[in-house]
Amino acid sequence: MTGALPAFCMNATAISAPAMIQTILAPAVMISATGLFLLSLNARHAAIFARIRILTDEKAKIMGHFPDINEPDFPSCELRFKSIEIQLNMLLRRARYIRYAIICQALGVGVFVLTSLTIGLNLLLAFGWLVNLPLILLLSGMVLILIGAVFLCLDEYVAYEVILMDVKRRAGY
Repeated sequence: MTGALPAFCMNATAISAPAMIQTILAPAVMISATGLFLLSLNARHAAIFARIRILTDEKAKIMGHFPDINEPDFPSCELRFKSIEIQLNMLLRRARYIRYAIICQALGVGVFVLTSLTIGLNLLLAFGWLVNLPLILLLSGMVLILIGAVFLCLDEYVAYEVILMDVKRRAGY
């Protein structure tokens, strides 16, 4: 019998090789989707870090020009200095949320790869304990992706607050 699977395979008579391959690669869709999500998170991460560096440099320049708060020009820069400190704190919080989102997404990809691996092992080997493991792993990966999305929402909320604060400062509110 050509194309038949060895007798030690769990579903040797019921599943063909193409069906096995299709089942093993099913989590690849989640891996691809998560990869796109990771690309957007990395872009946000880079933008946040660039803004932190710019504000840190500006803060250092203000401190370098006004080492003594009793200098006559200091009050004009004091407001900007405080604004920078507030923005830096918010940006650091955003960086933390994005870091958590990236970690969750990366772990999700790893779990999806493990899901594919356990599906393959499940199809080839007749281990009773292995039967439900692929589903458990797939659901775990989905939970990680969901947690990463929650952290992205938190970042978006803080990003809006930063922009709102900056607009109000520039408009003189």
